[in-house]
Amino acid sequence: MTAPAAAQPATNIQEPQLPEVISESVEDTTSQARSVRQHWTPERIKMALANPLKAPANNHSGDDIPAETPGATNLPEITASAEAVLPKNQDAQAVAHAAKAAAVPKAKDVAAPQAWPNRVVGKLLFQVPGQGDASCSATVIASKTKNAVWTAAHCLHKGSGGAKGFHKGFIFLPGYHEDTYPSGYWYHKRVIVPDTWAKSGDLRSSDMGALVMASGEPAYGNLQDEVGAWGYKFTTATDHADVHSLGYPSDGYGRPAKAFNYGSTMMYCRGKTIDAGNLNPLDNRLRLTCDMGHGSSGGPMAAAYGTGKPQIVGVNSHRDADKNGKWTKPYMYSSNHGKTAVAVIDLVNKG
Repeated sequence: MTAPAAAQPATNIQEPQLPEVISESVEDTTSQARSVRQHWTPERIKMALANPLKAPANNHSGDDIPAETPGATNLPEITASAEAVLPKNQDAQAVAHAAKAAAVPKAKDVAAPQAWPNRVVGKLLFQVPGQGDASCSATVIASKTKNAVWTAAHCLHKGSGGAKGFHKGFIFLPGYHEDTYPSGYWYHKRVIVPDTWAKSGDLRSSDMGALVMASGEPAYGNLQDEVGAWGYKFTTATDHADVHSLGYPSDGYGRPAKAFNYGSTMMYCRGKTIDAGNLNPLDNRLRLTCDMGHGSSGGPMAAAYGTGKPQIVGVNSHRDADKNGKWTKPYMYSSNHGKTAVAVIDLVNKG
């Protein structure tokens, strides 16, 4: 008689899970388009352009960073990547490549803001309930929707209040330059931010988000075909040897506002990013030496810009400031674009 097989010990294999994200969708796109046209008059657009959103200040002492979920450090890293997508009419467009130059810690004007790959970056305008119209920077990101824009979460949501905290009435002006935007305006159909941002304004790993857009001028078709899209590389990596940060700063660290053209032109910094919390394993924010200030929030930090096919690795998020809000160091920070960024782009791609 054969003895029964010995029972096998139960295994508890923990699968990596994406963080939670929340979104708000436009139910009636026809009504939304009408509302956008009514609200965003030329006068209101000018007012929003002149009112860059106040960026959050760096508030990390190092002791207030929450611990990870038990066992999470033993899980496989969750990553995502995509290549940049050129616009359909690229053959007819001038191509702007990065000059082979040294680091640019003090922002300079982008030489060809309406050529590839710069035309993918633009101004994001929106309404902050109870405060009025404001602006940030944003970038078209490669997606299955062909209509996605990547920016900072604080440009989309106030950082508390959950589903009630979203800003309203977003429009995007790709390739904006001195009151011109050759590819028209695009209004939002859906807005997405990490749940941790919506609840607590977490700067460590959650100040990023996305919008799915629709054209206010149907002749343009979809956004990705019209202007192209930058790719992305979302990992826990912090050290990147050559990163370009683009945006529309209206002021900055240690220089007068006129040095930044009062937010009317696209500017850039260039350098390496490093781990902002090198002595704290739970703080994997990216730090870049860059003096861009208000208005540059939400602009991309991208690797491989010089190849003409940039990949987003972070976004302009926050700066060091004292208790009075005065900037104290020449650094720009990005929340880490690891699994939380993966969760956001995953929801974008699900439509």
